[in-house]
Amino acid sequence: MNILTPLNQEEQIGSLIRAGASELYMGFFDPAWQERYGKNSDLNRLTLFKDSANRYTIEDVARISKKVQEQGAELYITLNAPGYSENMIGDLVLYMEKLAESEVSGVIVSEPDLIPLLNLYGLKPVASTMCGIFNRDLATYYREAGVQRAILPRELTTEEISDIMAQVPDLEYEVFLMRNGCRYSDANCLGLHGGREGAVCGSLRFGEVTVVSRRDPQEESGMSSAQAAAGMPGGPGMFGGQMIPGMQTLGAPGMPGMLPGQPTAQTLLDTHWKFCHEYHVFACGQCAIWRFLQMGVTALKIVGRMDDSTEILNEVKLTAENIRIAEQSATEEEYLYQMRLPADPDRYCKQGMSCYYPEVRWG
Repeated sequence: MNILTPLNQEEQIGSLIRAGASELYMGFFDPAWQERYGKNSDLNRLTLFKDSANRYTIEDVARISKKVQEQGAELYITLNAPGYSENMIGDLVLYMEKLAESEVSGVIVSEPDLIPLLNLYGLKPVASTMCGIFNRDLATYYREAGVQRAILPRELTTEEISDIMAQVPDLEYEVFLMRNGCRYSDANCLGLHGGREGAVCGSLRFGEVTVVSRRDPQEESGMSSAQAAAGMPGGPGMFGGQMIPGMQTLGAPGMPGMLPGQPTAQTLLDTHWKFCHEYHVFACGQCAIWRFLQMGVTALKIVGRMDDSTEILNEVKLTAENIRIAEQSATEEEYLYQMRLPADPDRYCKQGMSCYYPEVRWG
């Protein structure tokens, strides 16, 4: 089973591969694209973050691809915007020509019309989560369209992933493992992916939220994310290593307002902020590695082209070690007993808000 990791710093190539990554993925930024199609036009899913998420140009890809190949790994490029116009697809063909010359291993795409073009240039088409492969029918559609790998949505359970793989076996499958959890569906997200406004997730994370409790309609609790992030008194969540009072007992038996059907407004708000932060930043699927190994999953994906490179590197090492343990474990119970936990298990595991596949823990 391969480890796929983001690449946004060329100098990290050797470290990531030595740590256990055999596949790397990246996007590229081209100012000419936005000059032609507008500042809010996506070349890939993170275009609006510009060089923060896409540090290199299409001209840099050839050099980077060569370095990756020389060390025995593969490089994938993202062309996974929510959609492209006919004019845009014409320009994408020019990029494909350069990517073929660079001998990249494959291209992650969101648009079915790009698949035959990639095959024409000898580039391996990979169906992005933007394709929304939630079932065997969609997996079959993309396989017949010419896709060689499907990235399955992060919201699928391990059982649903297993069912799709069993019913459409002649595809490579890639699943999410670490970081950047999202409560929404990539395939059905029509907002801009960048900036503080324009996307539902951005508006909820950065906007004012007011919760009214059904237990007491007069009881309201509200706080902006700016207040919460600053750790103001009464602000929920964990910031700067400090657990704000009230959060350490969230979900504990007997906690006021946690009885079924009787959450307080403050409890709801606390949970909202906690989940927004923990699942987005610390999403983790390490518990599911044994299951994925038995299924025959091709690649485990670590997300985060904008994230701290040291943290990414540590998660590659952790994943490589847990794959080794899974390969030597006869049962899932044996694996779960021996597996290595993230560096901060209290944060990742204790409250369960960062689990990609919570069914492994709770059945």
